[in-house]
Amino acid sequence: MSWWRTADHLLTDSPNALAVPATEPAWKTIPVWAVIGTEDRVIPPARQEEMMKRAGADITRIDAGHLGLISHPDEVTEVILEAARTTA
Repeated sequence: MSWWRTADHLLTDSPNALAVPATEPAWKTIPVWAVIGTEDRVIPPARQEEMMKRAGADITRIDAGHLGLISHPDEVTEVILEAARTTA
């Protein structure tokens, strides 16, 4: 599938997403992990902490900005693998 067909599909289906009532948030019923970049200047780390604590997340903090998954791929990968091991 080419990228423009994918984009067209997203644009076509987007209005439908707003028509369907939301159900219970997934974070209330499944385990949650979070990687928070302590140097994030896009979403303040303190706000991320609040949201992730509310979700009951297992929080990992890394010395990174907003794109920690790019600047610290090994640390983020380890969190993903731990989540997979825990839920397997």
